[in-house]
Amino acid sequence: MPETSQPMIESGQSQFRRVMMLVGIGYLFLIFSDHRDGITALTIKVILKDQFHLNPTKIAAFFVIASMPWYFKPLAGLLTDNFPLLGTRRKGYLVVSTLLAGIFWIVLAIVPTSYGSMLTLLVCINIGLVIGQTTLGGLLVQYGQEYKATGQMSAIRNASENLALLVSALVSGWIASHFVRPGMAIAGVLLFALAGFFIKFHHEPRETIPSTGAAKATLLQFKKLFTSRTLWIATVFWMLIRFTPGFQTPLFFHQTDHLKLSLEFIGFLKFINCGTAFIGSLAYIYLCRRYSLRTLLYFGVILNVLSAFCYLGYNSKLGAGLVESAAGLGTGMAFLAILDLLARSTPKGCEALGYALIFSFGNISLFTSDFLGASWFEKFGNSFTPMVWINSGTSALVLLAIPFLPKSLVAHTDGQPSAVGAEIHHDS
Repeated sequence: MPETSQPMIESGQSQFRRVMMLVGIGYLFLIFSDHRDGITALTIKVILKDQFHLNPTKIAAFFVIASMPWYFKPLAGLLTDNFPLLGTRRKGYLVVSTLLAGIFWIVLAIVPTSYGSMLTLLVCINIGLVIGQTTLGGLLVQYGQEYKATGQMSAIRNASENLALLVSALVSGWIASHFVRPGMAIAGVLLFALAGFFIKFHHEPRETIPSTGAAKATLLQFKKLFTSRTLWIATVFWMLIRFTPGFQTPLFFHQTDHLKLSLEFIGFLKFINCGTAFIGSLAYIYLCRRYSLRTLLYFGVILNVLSAFCYLGYNSKLGAGLVESAAGLGTGMAFLAILDLLARSTPKGCEALGYALIFSFGNISLFTSDFLGASWFEKFGNSFTPMVWINSGTSALVLLAIPFLPKSLVAHTDGQPSAVGAEIHHDS
């Protein structure tokens, strides 16, 4: 059986490259098909704003409900860590979840558009994407820790996500203006292609775990997670960096209503932002092997705070372009260092569940901040300036948490044995 024997004869370096490819291609296509940031991101917002005539608060509320599956990422992590699907721990979940999400995108492209149908189908799509991303995250942490390359793995993930955002930024405005339903169908087709990619290239031996063994493993996982100090410190980091009440729905209304920017130009601004973030991702592959994680955390977070203040100059097309370029690099470097921290902080044996738990809290912070930001934006008379000050302040709070990180977790570069796992075992 080629698939089951391949991992046994495959060299470590070959396996590492293959997993890097799986992580890179996987996140690339998953982001393409994500309604929040992918090729249909502007399409959904325009339908809600112009076809359903919803105000900022109601649009934010729609996305809070549509994105509810993202709050339950730990459940997906629990499943993929402990309960094999189709005889595999990761592959079955990757294939089935992407196929189901693809089917629901095709249905959304076909059925008549209404508030209820769109909300229901986006929830179903998100269920598939949550399972797919959670399983892929478990793969990233598992092999990142095994090869002591959490920084490189995180950089590949971030580079792939930003490449997807780059392409989406170029086409999302055009799709929203001229290609609405075919654009939704393309999102589905991309997920079908991704499922085929996982079938062909993810080599994983078949395994079955008795239900009693799975139950015992689940209890041990929860004990590890709830007693891991590093995991919870990393979670606070992620929640703070994801709390951006002014840079989501309020920014969209500032762009369209105040600056009168076209959808195509808004897409171009996203392209600029993702371009500098992509450059930062490539640079991090080098930096994480040269500088300690503590140094990179301070560097990234300070850049993020400075770039947040730059939004005070978001008052013209030129100003918007310059701000987005600075924000892409600043936010990107902060994200990369914290993603590296998240992968290092996840206890071994519960890679998908631990990683998903952190991201679930991050999603709650993100979606809550958007709802609060939209509400504050209206109370401030649709003024964007107060939102900039709020975002800058919340970004700066991350600096206060860095000194509390264990030295054994952040004092080393990527590739050094003591950089991953040592402190985690003490906590768990």
